[in-house]
Amino acid sequence: MLLYPKDIKEKLEFNKIIDYIRKECLSGMAAEYFENIEILTDILRIEQLINETDEYKKALLRNEHFPISSFESISEDVHLVRKEGYVLEIESIRKIYLIVSIGLELTRYFSDPEKGKLNPITRTIVSGIIIDKSLTNEIDRVLDDEGEVRPNASEELMRISKLIKSKERELDKIFSEELDNYKAKGYLVDTLESLRNGRRVLTVAAEHKRKLQGIIHDESATGKTVYIEPERVIHINQDIYNLYAERRHEIYKILRALSSFIRPFSDALLMVQHTLKNWTQSGQRQNLHTG
Repeated sequence: MLLYPKDIKEKLEFNKIIDYIRKECLSGMAAEYFENIEILTDILRIEQLINETDEYKKALLRNEHFPISSFESISEDVHLVRKEGYVLEIESIRKIYLIVSIGLELTRYFSDPEKGKLNPITRTIVSGIIIDKSLTNEIDRVLDDEGEVRPNASEELMRISKLIKSKERELDKIFSEELDNYKAKGYLVDTLESLRNGRRVLTVAAEHKRKLQGIIHDESATGKTVYIEPERVIHINQDIYNLYAERRHEIYKILRALSSFIRPFSDALLMVQHTLKNWTQSGQRQNLHTG
């Protein structure tokens, strides 16, 4: 039962403080918490939150830099990966990796007895993070720093990646030979080459199009230029196309295996997220307290 007017936040301009804090939140979950925050009347809960806030404030005054950064909710991702056979998108795996990495950094930070002594409440909150580092190790093995699947994530992918590089080098060599040949004969327009349908093509003056062996992929709006894939590179381009299809299939297999590896950690992942949410809320309450 509410014992205060419904518009008390506006009258006290409490809503302005909340709006400021929401912009500073490190996660959408923390922002949602403050968006829906109510005035508390439970004295024990109020004292608990004040103590958490005071401890965080003192840490800031000591210039302690906690290893925490912005993160996104993984609730939906975990819900999906619980389903047997479900394959996570790379972006979902990156979000999971970030949350686990932050959690592991925090546990490492508070394993220092001195830091734990200075921040007993925060250390207790962080103690809820229990997760095997093998999870980040496995994600690191599969994904690079840019979040792309590593070419050596599997032996098959490494084989395909090497073949693609080899074929692309062969394509560059032969295409350059064709370009130089027809340029010397005066068959090409100034731009020399272009890209059509994902293929490198020569930009040929329309009056010379029958002098080249190959596939016409397109022509300019004026009809003065045609775009021809030289006959000598057609089979190489097809090989590259097929290799990229094999690569996509292999990457799917790798992500399916990685998703299966992540699946048993589902409960632990949600616990880490819950802990980090509490952590970020405590930190933002410091803003509320000082505001």
